[in-house]
Amino acid sequence: MKPSLIPVTGILFLVFTALPPVHAASLVEMKTPHTGLNSVWIEGKKMRVDSPQQGYMIMDFDKQKMYAVNPREKSIVDLSSSLQKGRAAGSTALKIELQAKGAGPRIAGYPTQQYSVRVNGQLCATSYTSLPAMRDSGFGPLIEGMSYLNFNPMMEQYMDPCEKASAQIAQRFQKLGMPLRQMGKQGELVYEVTRIEKNARLPKGGFALPENYQVIDVQRQMGGMMPGMTPEMRKSMEQMMQQYNR
Repeated sequence: MKPSLIPVTGILFLVFTALPPVHAASLVEMKTPHTGLNSVWIEGKKMRVDSPQQGYMIMDFDKQKMYAVNPREKSIVDLSSSLQKGRAAGSTALKIELQAKGAGPRIAGYPTQQYSVRVNGQLCATSYTSLPAMRDSGFGPLIEGMSYLNFNPMMEQYMDPCEKASAQIAQRFQKLGMPLRQMGKQGELVYEVTRIEKNARLPKGGFALPENYQVIDVQRQMGGMMPGMTPEMRKSMEQMMQQYNR
């Protein structure tokens, strides 16, 4: 199933106070079939996602801000309009089931529990979660905000039930643990976390936007590529955030 876009997302950004590169945060490394290894830095409700294609995204869920930074074009795309809290409110008539399937494999050094995620009887995903990983990564405070990321130009009435229920599903994972691996409807790998590091060193610039870049303020465009956002960045965030937009 094609995820609600940004992915990426989101992702997955605003003018932060510049942080020195030695500042500590949590680092989550995850791989996806299409984009390889991606690095995610987390501090409170701020997140930075670096993709292998030299682009990155910065999000601040407290301020409802999200930016895509393209160093190749020296541009910043303001994607804050994609943080739509209203999307969850209209999705109340859905039957959401998270069925426990027992212990899963160790992933990134953490024990996991397996869950199948169904909406209105339809299988949406199979997730392997870990509460200790949620704690170590600092991911918990971000889950609700990430669940509202929406880059799908379709109106809700045309969405798949899994997409409609994304915010409610994400909120339930707050009690079950961080999804370290997610499989799609056909058993295909969506993403897998490979490493979590506490007190990690931030990359240069941290959560601050680079100076002297062109800032483009755009609304979501129907099926179009946002200026300044590379196809690789878009695909990377689609894959990494798919678990919160199903």
